[in-house]
Amino acid sequence: MQTVAIIGCGFLGSWYTQLLMKLSFSQEKPIRLILVDSDTWEMRNAANQSVGLLEAKMEGPKVDTFVSMARDEYGLQAVGHHIRLGLDNMSILKNADLIVDCVDNIPTRQLLNNIGNVFSTSVMHLGISKKGEGAVNWTTTEMTSFPYTPQAIAGRVMKDDDATKPPPCEMYKHLFNGMKVVEAGIKATSLWMGNDPWESSRYLVAEAINSQGMSPEDAEETIATFIGDTGERLEYEGLITCWATTTNGIEIRTDPSTLVDGFYPVVEAS
Repeated sequence: MQTVAIIGCGFLGSWYTQLLMKLSFSQEKPIRLILVDSDTWEMRNAANQSVGLLEAKMEGPKVDTFVSMARDEYGLQAVGHHIRLGLDNMSILKNADLIVDCVDNIPTRQLLNNIGNVFSTSVMHLGISKKGEGAVNWTTTEMTSFPYTPQAIAGRVMKDDDATKPPPCEMYKHLFNGMKVVEAGIKATSLWMGNDPWESSRYLVAEAINSQGMSPEDAEETIATFIGDTGERLEYEGLITCWATTTNGIEIRTDPSTLVDGFYPVVEAS
């Protein structure tokens, strides 16, 4: 059974967490959840977060709400940590198979990038800018598309969109775009969990191969080799995909930073 740690239960994190539970339940793939968030529910959260007014009025820790939901509604194992993640408590993530970054500040994102490297654990970063543009990036032992590594930001002046964050209620105007980011994150997680990769990922791999000028016939053969067997529905855990979101929808990213040897990276999931 895989353990997924979700850091941040706010705008993106609340929607992602609820959909991940639905994904696990519907695919009959039980997971363990580790939920980390230092906030409590407030009435203003009802504007852009997945849990409605009834729970918001509780004004209790957000992690407690999701732990109860995971256990009572979906029969999942879950533990919540009502804390702010830091160097002094990062050991709570040591046994996670996947860490999902849903936080709203760059220092914590950088910390999660480092934690992934220290524990050799894949970290999926979900983010959306004040302009409403989003992305799914990864920190893994095979590849890194995380945009705020020390190497990536060396000598660069941070933009306002990078360095500051809007008040939580401001994100309501990006609710629709935020849901696209969540959808992209769930798609990426579904592939990572090994859900129906033949059907789900063949068009992604085909796009990457075709961008290199291969014929459709050669692409089809290469896809079959990459997935593992022609025409069969296989459980192939660990397919990592990077996504971008715009006002027009979501799309797979096939730029060089997201590929390894022309393919999407495959990690060995526990």
